[in-house]
Amino acid sequence: MEDHLMHTLEKARTITPDAEFVARSRRMLFAASAMNEGKSFRRGFWEDIKFGVALLLASAFMFFFALLYSQVSIVGHARTIAAQEEVNTEAQALQFNIELGEASYFVDSAEKVAAVLNDISTDKTKAIIGEHN
Repeated sequence: MEDHLMHTLEKARTITPDAEFVARSRRMLFAASAMNEGKSFRRGFWEDIKFGVALLLASAFMFFFALLYSQVSIVGHARTIAAQEEVNTEAQALQFNIELGEASYFVDSAEKVAAVLNDISTDKTKAIIGEHN
């Protein structure tokens, strides 16, 4: 197996390209490099300018959106604080209304208790007077 592989590699070492292929490839490579020599600075310069402008625009958009996000975040936070203050104020008003309701209930119940006690004492007084008679 190893001998067969070595024999195949030895054959592959002796393979050479066609002379016409070599000549055509060299002409193409030299023609491409000759075309690019005159334009390399100008093309490279404009490519650098385009890349710089694209980078600048991308940075500006990122800065703009970061600024917009921070403003929206600040406004949202301010709204949250205002809503919390409104809830606190409403809770205090509700607590005050509950306390007024409880006070009114106690006044009404005190009056009812006083009336019942008055009735009871009147009944007892009548009972006591009726016993003595």
